[in-house]
Amino acid sequence: MLRALFGEPRRSDEGTLREANAAIHRYMNALARIPVDAQSVQERRFVIWCENFLRALDELEQSQYAAGRFGTKVHKLYVDEMKEAERDDYHRHLYFYKNAIIRMFSILDKLGYFLNERFALHTERAKARFSYFTVLRTMHQNQVHAELERRLFELKQETQEPVNRLRNQRNMEIHTIIPICSTI
Repeated sequence: MLRALFGEPRRSDEGTLREANAAIHRYMNALARIPVDAQSVQERRFVIWCENFLRALDELEQSQYAAGRFGTKVHKLYVDEMKEAERDDYHRHLYFYKNAIIRMFSILDKLGYFLNERFALHTERAKARFSYFTVLRTMHQNQVHAELERRLFELKQETQEPVNRLRNQRNMEIHTIIPICSTI
């Protein structure tokens, strides 16, 4: 969708995005093999959530892509030195960059909620407003789907530093007023 802003064709899924989409489709296909009259309300809900995951991943990738494309048009280090067109591209870059960060944490929240429901973890009993990381901890404590939990925990450990950096940026974006102009 956003590649059209740059006169480009649609994205061709590859790499990690392709793998994630394929895994979601495999799960959806497994649910689709259950006869409709035998599906529970929860299973039908899981199909809808999977479709939402696919859309959310697409939106994250598009925001990341657009941020990068607009970022390549920014050459000055300081906003005050930018001409109007470059400043506009800088603001577009910031918009899509911030949007990507927010979408990433939104996906993690959705994944946490999904895992909590799918495995009936009842994380909400311990913490009413829980995150993906809380669900992961609950999976570990309750030894639920140990192999999946181990793989998710390893991924968490591998990405801990950049995720923390992005979490701080997201929190700063949401909770802090930051001046745009470097002369303030």
